[in-house]
Amino acid sequence: MKKILYVFGQLSDNDIEWLINNGKKEHYKAGDVLIKKDKHIDKIFIILYGSLLVFNETGKKITELSVGDIVGEMSFVDKKNISNIVKAKRDSKVFAIDKARLEDRINSDPSFISRFINAIGISVGLQDSKDNAVECQEEQDELNDSILDNISLAGDRFQRMLNRMLGITT
Repeated sequence: MKKILYVFGQLSDNDIEWLINNGKKEHYKAGDVLIKKDKHIDKIFIILYGSLLVFNETGKKITELSVGDIVGEMSFVDKKNISNIVKAKRDSKVFAIDKARLEDRINSDPSFISRFINAIGISVGLQDSKDNAVECQEEQDELNDSILDNISLAGDRFQRMLNRMLGITT
């Protein structure tokens, strides 16, 4: 399941509106680099259209990301420079939000802090459990039970973001 559904399930409708109003759509052509090795990441990206490739420091492909995947959120947890490279596999559109803007919101809205940090924590936890592939069934069931109630709502929120960012009228 896409991390966006877990993340948007933790945020409120007002949080999603704030994100939409404070981020922007960016276009990348096939081969364009979004995240460079050994650089500080100053944005979080959500893939709206297209796909991205993630390479390790030696240039070996790690994974391919598609619509609904999030890139750069782990930099909120780990402040060191990134060791991976992220490139557009094909022409792609992403939603980008500046980390500085997010940090301003975090500092000015105490209720946003807990929702956002919880969402990022879940996102990073999902990546860690995927990377490690070692998670007991009880913990997985507990995580799923506490989050799955919000998946449909999160899907609606992401669809709203897609429609607005891509100019789709319904």
